[in-house]
Amino acid sequence: MEKIKLYHCGDPGAYDEYHPVYVKSIEYVPEILYIIAKNEAFTLSTQDIAKLLNIEVKGCIKGLNALKKINAITESNGRFKLNFQAYLEEDVLLLQEANKHLSRKLGEKIIELENKIVEKIKNLKHCDNTSIGILLYHIIACRTLDWQGLDYFAEKGILNISKIQPGNRDYLIIGYEENKKVREYSDKLFCCSNNTKSENIRFSSFGDDQGLRMKGMRGVLVSYQRNLIHGSKYKEVGQAYNALLKGFNDKLVKDLGELLLDIANKKLCYNQFKNEDKLMIDFLKVMEYIGFKDESSIITVKIPIFEVQDKVVLNEISEMVLLHISEEVEKAFRYIAENVLQLTSIRHMVDIKDMANEIWHQIFGEINNYLMEVGFIAKPTFIEGEGHYFKALYIDG
Repeated sequence: MEKIKLYHCGDPGAYDEYHPVYVKSIEYVPEILYIIAKNEAFTLSTQDIAKLLNIEVKGCIKGLNALKKINAITESNGRFKLNFQAYLEEDVLLLQEANKHLSRKLGEKIIELENKIVEKIKNLKHCDNTSIGILLYHIIACRTLDWQGLDYFAEKGILNISKIQPGNRDYLIIGYEENKKVREYSDKLFCCSNNTKSENIRFSSFGDDQGLRMKGMRGVLVSYQRNLIHGSKYKEVGQAYNALLKGFNDKLVKDLGELLLDIANKKLCYNQFKNEDKLMIDFLKVMEYIGFKDESSIITVKIPIFEVQDKVVLNEISEMVLLHISEEVEKAFRYIAENVLQLTSIRHMVDIKDMANEIWHQIFGEINNYLMEVGFIAKPTFIEGEGHYFKALYIDG
């Protein structure tokens, strides 16, 4: 049975009935979304959907109510439409070739700036501890094209980066048809940034979407929050406990980040720490953020660290790259808005600026694939069940 797989961009908040990942786990929700997406807006009733899926109306109502609760769908006169951008196989095939051609062109323009970018990278505090290829991966693929790129094109009025959702959340929902052709395209794009932040500490990972990053900070915290709800019939207990865990996790992330920063700056050994800190060091080692041979050897940090003072350099690189490619990107967005009217999301009257957010992800994901192919940026090793990704720590100030 065909399905829509949901993703999100932004902050979905606590893992509860307002979280899109929670909603998509409810029985029949992925199938309901596909049926609505495949048809014209406001043409199918609850009974129509249940009949097409060959399920009981009761199960259909539960899924529809959960989707309405997070504003993923709208009901009018007993019929439904999508409120978020969704890409069926035909949409992906339509956009794929155009995006690939554009992305190669934009990738070549970025490479034109290689010497200027590398000169600036030499001014980063910890630049000597990481290869240029990995630094370029984080600075160009993640920070420039993803984080700064979204802000840059949002300021130009081209795309949305914020959407207030029910439950006081701020995120965009994206859906893809779940089949082999679409999965081979969408899951392998290098456009997925996972972040866990507490005050000025940000643990980040960036890569494709071929698994759950269990050696990335967010992967660990989110997976155990999910298990509290889905692994038990006492969902309300899990939800209440997750609310308590949020405060604990925030403090843990801050403490782990500060400890990692100390290790990077002070050349410390395991046996120099108190027992309570050793528990955190053991965790960081298992997660492969650090490494050491024995308790008396210097602990090495295995990921890039970008401190507050590095922001000037990072911003200069981002601004230089985005200015260099801006004109071509704006042309591409205008063409899509004016000419590709058969897209599912357009048929469901989804805001074109919401769509531009994900289409930009598709474009820069292809740029990153090209930059890895030609060796301009490093490519992460594939980890079974986790996909490809590199990790970093940012001190945001």
